[in-house]
Amino acid sequence: MGGNDLIYPNLINCKIATNSSTSSSLPPPPPSAASILKRVEQSSSYQKPSLERYTFAVEREVLQRAKDRKEAEEKKR
Repeated sequence: MGGNDLIYPNLINCKIATNSSTSSSLPPPPPSAASILKRVEQSSSYQKPSLERYTFAVEREVLQRAKDRKEAEEKKR
């Protein structure tokens, strides 16, 4: 095996840039979720979602029907 059977011979001549000008120009870190939320809330078009208070009407109806059905079956006996 000689010294010239490298897989990537051109990497020897490749200059890897490690000078300070490239390392100082790193992109800024992405904004945090909290800061994004704050910016959204401060924007004029933003409105907090207004949900009506949940009343469990459907659940009550289902339970009542089940209760009525059970009572009706007991009366049949």
